[in-house]
Amino acid sequence: LESVKSISTGGYHTCAVLDDGSARCWGYNGLGQLGDGTTIPRNSPVAVSGLGSVKTISAGKNYTCAVLDNSSARCWGSNSNGQLGDGTTTTRTVPFAVSGLGSVNSISAGGTHTCALLNDKTAKCWGSNLNGQLGNGSLGTDNATPDNVLNLSNVRLP
Repeated sequence: LESVKSISTGGYHTCAVLDDGSARCWGYNGLGQLGDGTTIPRNSPVAVSGLGSVKTISAGKNYTCAVLDNSSARCWGSNSNGQLGDGTTTTRTVPFAVSGLGSVNSISAGGTHTCALLNDKTAKCWGSNLNGQLGNGSLGTDNATPDNVLNLSNVRLP
């Protein structure tokens, strides 16, 4: 196995980015959160399907998201609240493009919502908004596509 560049733990799964830019995940996979095209649990790392070169990865409760070297974002796994950002609530067992983000710097997968810091120094969030966690000024309305976080601009990039 290549050297590990970064690692992220989710609800019952773990994912790592290797020095060669590939991603590997392991653990519970009942909702496709390992991204290998199956729902079979894995007790050792398996390759995430079709990602290309990965910059960062973030494991959420039952899903996973990655930022690729080309600054695009992909997510996979549970999509019960639109947390994959593809405009649907369809569970995905392989990575699927996040809609309408633009150039992504970093991403963070939560319980059932996701946020991204963009290279234009703004932030967008999507998924569950039960408690207003999307920061878009609404409460209780889930959003299956990224929406601007209000009153947050000119964010310092890492």
